[in-house]
Amino acid sequence: MGKCNPNCSTCTVGTICSTCRHGRYGASCEMLCATGCDRGLCNQTDGKCNCRSNFNGYKCDQCVPGRYGASCEMVCASGCDGGLCNQTDGKCNCRLNFNGYKCDLCVPGKYGEYCNITCSAGCDKTVCNRSDGSCICFPNYTGTKCYQCIEKFNGARCDQCISGRFGTSCEHNCSQGCDDYTCDRNNGSCMCSPNFNGPTCARCLAGRYGALCYIQCSQGCDYNGCNRVTGTCTCMYDYSGPTCEQYNKTYTIMCSANCQVCNQTNGGCLSCRSIDKFGFMCDIECSKHCLNTSCSISGDCNLGCTLNFYGKKCETPCPENCNDVVTGSRCSQENGVCKHGVRDETTSETCKCSLIVPYF
Repeated sequence: MGKCNPNCSTCTVGTICSTCRHGRYGASCEMLCATGCDRGLCNQTDGKCNCRSNFNGYKCDQCVPGRYGASCEMVCASGCDGGLCNQTDGKCNCRLNFNGYKCDLCVPGKYGEYCNITCSAGCDKTVCNRSDGSCICFPNYTGTKCYQCIEKFNGARCDQCISGRFGTSCEHNCSQGCDDYTCDRNNGSCMCSPNFNGPTCARCLAGRYGALCYIQCSQGCDYNGCNRVTGTCTCMYDYSGPTCEQYNKTYTIMCSANCQVCNQTNGGCLSCRSIDKFGFMCDIECSKHCLNTSCSISGDCNLGCTLNFYGKKCETPCPENCNDVVTGSRCSQENGVCKHGVRDETTSETCKCSLIVPYF
């Protein structure tokens, strides 16, 4: 008599199985019930069984959609198209913005649960953390997600100096004499405000001093002018004092009533009592385009020009084709150069043409 098959629980005649051991099925009990069978039990004929959680199929040998692994214990990545993946290793086809073998990574430049948020432009190589968007910053950017510019920088790419700064690292201040307090990023050159001059507008015009260069040097200063900060100077003959404001010669000529101080040789006014007058006898009105209608004894506007005029006497209007600006004049009050360039006349709706009639 033959011995019963070890996969069998009981045998009938000889080695023919009548019942299978726990977890087996088939004519000779040669097959194992699927891992997904509840309590490891299945029909001894065809292997059909009741499924454990996360399993599916006639024999419970498949994972429910969205699961994979030997025990279907793992969830397919959120980046898997349709939420489906290979039941053995989790590999799948990726949805938009997802990447990786299991589609569990975002494509470069994206982050978030659904990889639908764009990493900051300040992130190095535009790569950031999938969970929170944190990253390593490009130069001039700062913050956890590199959204902010470092101190002294601004602009869409944090590569511009803030207003009033210049230099490779924006380490220098523009001169106080720069119009609108803006200057060239490389060398600090700029358009000058009234009463300033020089490449960087750091000097006062001849005969001026003070923080804003609006104070006139004393008439007693010699041809060298006066100190930019204090107004001190070398005095001409008959003048004295730190700023040479004291005239030491006894007056012998009666000044005109319009004069504040006059020349004792010819009686000509050296300064006027009224800020809106100038000339030999201070009887000529300053240009109406002088700021506060104030001018020097020579008629030059000493406080600058009213809006959109330029020149020493502010009598010349800014060019008509200067681009408009948010605040202030459209052109430099010193030389009339348009601050923000000129309008493109080729786009004008009105053709400024001259009709030439041939002569016969």
